[in-house]
Amino acid sequence: MTRAMICDPEMPAKTVAGRLDDIRACIACNQACIGHMLMGYPISCIQHPETGRERRYGRRVPAVPSRRVLVAGGGPAGMKAAAVAAGRATS
Repeated sequence: MTRAMICDPEMPAKTVAGRLDDIRACIACNQACIGHMLMGYPISCIQHPETGRERRYGRRVPAVPSRRVLVAGGGPAGMKAAAVAAGRATS
């Protein structure tokens, strides 16, 4: 459960709320959690890069004013950009 909690720190709250489809799943890659720890770096997660950097990034707030966003590319960075933009939508 340690890696699962690193991947999605909100997992217990999502489970209690019945939002099982919203839980980020640990893919057991061991790159940014165990790998970073063994190399002496702060832990993180490739599924949830904000983990371990919450003070630096803070919480996402709605974008004011609301804007239209075009994401060109559907790779990992494009998908993350689209997810962040959708999460900050105000309407």
